[in-house]
Amino acid sequence: QIGNLMTPQIVQGTITQSPFFTSLLSIDQSVQSVQYGGLTTFGVENDDHAITLTHLYSRIAEDRVTVAEDTQGKHYFFPGFDPNDPLSPGYVEGDSAPYTRQQTLAYTERGTEALMLNGRHRWDLWGYGKLRAVEVDWTIARNSASRNTPDRREFATYYDPNSSSYFQLKPAAEFTLGNLQRTFIKIEEDSEQLALNLKFPFDFWSGREGYVKVGLFQDRVERTFNQETFSNFNDPNNSFAGEWTGLSWSQNWLFEEHLISAGETDVDYTGSQDISAQYLMAELPLTEALKVVAGMRFESTDINIRSSPEANATWVPSFDANGNPNYGIAAFPAGPGDPNYDPALFDLANPSRSQSDVLPAISFVYELTDSLTARASYAETLARQTFKELSPVFQQDYIGGPVFIGDPNLEISNVQNIDFRLDYVPAVGSLMSVSYFEKDIEKPIEYVEAAQGFTFTKPVNYPRGKLSGWEVELRQSFDSTWGAAEGLTLGGNSTWIDATVRRPQQELDLFEQFQGVRPSATRDMTDAPDYLWNLFATYELESTGTRFGLFYTTTGDRLIQGPGPSNNNFIPATYDRSYDNLTATFAQQLGRGVQLSFTARNLTDALRQQVYRTEYLDEDVVRRDFTTGVTYSLSIGGVIKF
Repeated sequence: QIGNLMTPQIVQGTITQSPFFTSLLSIDQSVQSVQYGGLTTFGVENDDHAITLTHLYSRIAEDRVTVAEDTQGKHYFFPGFDPNDPLSPGYVEGDSAPYTRQQTLAYTERGTEALMLNGRHRWDLWGYGKLRAVEVDWTIARNSASRNTPDRREFATYYDPNSSSYFQLKPAAEFTLGNLQRTFIKIEEDSEQLALNLKFPFDFWSGREGYVKVGLFQDRVERTFNQETFSNFNDPNNSFAGEWTGLSWSQNWLFEEHLISAGETDVDYTGSQDISAQYLMAELPLTEALKVVAGMRFESTDINIRSSPEANATWVPSFDANGNPNYGIAAFPAGPGDPNYDPALFDLANPSRSQSDVLPAISFVYELTDSLTARASYAETLARQTFKELSPVFQQDYIGGPVFIGDPNLEISNVQNIDFRLDYVPAVGSLMSVSYFEKDIEKPIEYVEAAQGFTFTKPVNYPRGKLSGWEVELRQSFDSTWGAAEGLTLGGNSTWIDATVRRPQQELDLFEQFQGVRPSATRDMTDAPDYLWNLFATYELESTGTRFGLFYTTTGDRLIQGPGPSNNNFIPATYDRSYDNLTATFAQQLGRGVQLSFTARNLTDALRQQVYRTEYLDEDVVRRDFTTGVTYSLSIGGVIKF
């Protein structure tokens, strides 16, 4: 409640009943990955025509082990608890906020493949006055991506010191399953793209070249999501005698009798997205120093999802069929042909969105001097929902980890962009720049946290959002200024951001209803850090084909999940506190077309902290802290040219 200190959330049960559990997890994670890929290009060209065929292929295999343990909840509710002392507080209450251990083994393969055919053509039109040529470029592409997680294994237990035994822990988010889950997930996505652009260069009255350009773009994406879950339902072997620091149940599991069967709780889906666009634009040199680029894009989007739920599948709808708020767990709506078919509920879980937009853009470029250029632009763009954000499918990377559930009611965001930029280039290799940017967003997509027996993150459209800021950039190459430092380039940029969104009326009313206090009408926008600082230094020794690089970044506080009332509780906002990152790179040419590369990422390995933050708390409360570790990668690649 407002004015009181925060207390751990009870994720299963209540404090007045046993068992009840908390989720104050300490997480250890280890990852091994292997990546390989290739790029092949064939083409023919001359000065006026070119046709190129490109094939891109990559594969990543990742093996991830996660152990999440909760010992803090017991010590919070029973200070002085000792699992080895029967007289210590909380020992007799063995299943009240007990020690828990949740383990996940996940092997994942990701693959991408792209086949692109590009063409470029130019036909000169001698004798046609100001129209000098026709230029055409086109692209036909087919892309595919896949993610396959075969047999992800999740195992959850809690420990009772009274009996020195482990017992089954069924996570609240998947309470219908057992404490062992074996899940097979496969996601495949295919897209086909077509682009055609026609450019007509002109000689204008200013004596400078401009052009008129028209084009079209088509993109169709097909996505399939398939999941099969197996678990130990109604398992009679529901305990294991052992010590918390000794042999764990998972180590002995294979030597016991456990019946594993299909869960009948999964929701598969297919999704499609069709984008069709046509545009018209022109670059007009109004004077020798001033040019304007203006255009209009006509774009239509169709996106839909069709779910195939199993018999016992559940979901968490944001609204019921009458449009009233509803975050309760419900049976997945039956489809056509089922006796319980309800068209309104079925449409809620199977979204279909269509939208057509006219998106204008205009920019001005004014060369104040040979080295100083001013730019100003206005453009309207879109921010579309992803399939993940639209699908009401339960998604969790590891047991005990954050839960994400999409919202089928999510709508496309419309964005109005304004930019002003001043560039100063006193010499080749030097740049000083300052810019101001502003975005006005209609129906921005925000991530908020909700609770319904368990906590989960969900996307929500807020009424409006505004993001603005300043950026300063400096870059200096010493090739032509200081012979002793030839090959050295230094640079950096700083960005300051102010980003807010207006709260929905429903959220304001619920907050006031539950807490008796009306919150501010606006709050911070998610995923918009207060500031970004980047510094870099690169050095290239051309005689030996050697390159070095250092890249340092500091990221300011960033809202991850917005606050809000849920299930008669107030969940404060979660912020990612400021952290830094240092990356070092090295590349060496080994021969003609062959290069050895080494990269060390996150050398600072800064302690990352995510905190609860609200005006109703005197100070931040740590939600989780962690380090992501240092990542080293070594690669060798080559280019063969004919």
